[in-house]
Amino acid sequence: MVATISPAADNYEETLSTLRYANRAKHIVNHAVVNEDPNARIIRELRQEVEALKEMLKHATASEGYKEVNITELDSFFCVRLAERAFLG
Repeated sequence: MVATISPAADNYEETLSTLRYANRAKHIVNHAVVNEDPNARIIRELRQEVEALKEMLKHATASEGYKEVNITELDSFFCVRLAERAFLG
């Protein structure tokens, strides 16, 4: 912010008012907030969790010698769970 003031004596009150305003303005602090729908946030978090669980499952089946898991079935199961959780809130 730029506050312009006058050195003239007849503008004393206006200069003083400008300086007071500038002093108040420099103490203003703004905080950025992301506007996100709560349901969209839950869905995003659940999708991230699903992806993490899929990765864990892939590593577990590969390293421990379990039978191959059908990822498509798991994906549809998790999608149903996502919808239920979003609907029930």
